[in-house]
Amino acid sequence: QVMSLYQIPNSVLSRHSKFPRAYVYTPIRDWTVDDVWYYLLQVPSPWGNDNRDLVALYQSAQGECPLVIDDTTPSCGNSRFGCWVCTVVTKDKSISALINSGEEWLMPLLEIRNLLASTQDPKLKPLYREYKRRQGFVSFKSDGSGVISRGPYKIEFCKELLRMVLNAQMRVRKEGPDPHIQLILPEELQEIRRIWRTERGDWEDSVPKIYREVTGEELDWVSDDIGFSSKEKSLLVEVCKKHNIPMQLLMKLLDAELQTHGMEKRAHVYNRIDQILFEEWRTEEELLLNNANGIRK
Repeated sequence: QVMSLYQIPNSVLSRHSKFPRAYVYTPIRDWTVDDVWYYLLQVPSPWGNDNRDLVALYQSAQGECPLVIDDTTPSCGNSRFGCWVCTVVTKDKSISALINSGEEWLMPLLEIRNLLASTQDPKLKPLYREYKRRQGFVSFKSDGSGVISRGPYKIEFCKELLRMVLNAQMRVRKEGPDPHIQLILPEELQEIRRIWRTERGDWEDSVPKIYREVTGEELDWVSDDIGFSSKEKSLLVEVCKKHNIPMQLLMKLLDAELQTHGMEKRAHVYNRIDQILFEEWRTEEELLLNNANGIRK
């Protein structure tokens, strides 16, 4: 069906899906699914893999035979493979079928995927997601319902999710076929740490702590001697509570100052301060009350 969208009448060529004035030749356009599997099993893979392993994978994922041997035997081809945390589908039937076929080491991955899918439920979003967008503003749904369009995951849920992924990585290494499999790369952990420290107010520096608690190991973390710690955060909590000031506001202002400290030209810091001050700093309850009364600013 997709290929037919790009067909050129009376031509063996088809239009390219992305590039104008580019054409592609599709020799398997008229093949059936069975033709494809027959070819894969008869012709050696050019990169040296055994295509029988591919057959076994699809057979396990779909729970059916990949080749039609009589009128009552279904063929495969409907199994969906891709990102294991994808929440586009309601239920990941492929990984569920693999688990039912004996690949029980995949269970931790399915549990994480199902948790992420549950966070897409509009009724549950307030539990998992911030009421502000990443840029600091708040938007309401355009249907007039007065419901806030939620922002990124709350930092506490992010910490819980990171811990789950690291625990899952430990389990699949122990129970799965590859003892060195990586669900999350060291470079990704470094970047998560940077974002949490500079954008999410994670003065506790949680990523190395979580990694150490789960794995019992240390990574070669980027040296970061400049920054605030949980001790300063505890003090800031007391000050903000005393003066009724949003703690995240002061944390962002202090982080902005810290990131430009020592620079000869500090013009950008004033722009950053303006951006922070113009963010939405009312609480979610105040916003909902004001919106109900027709007050948006």
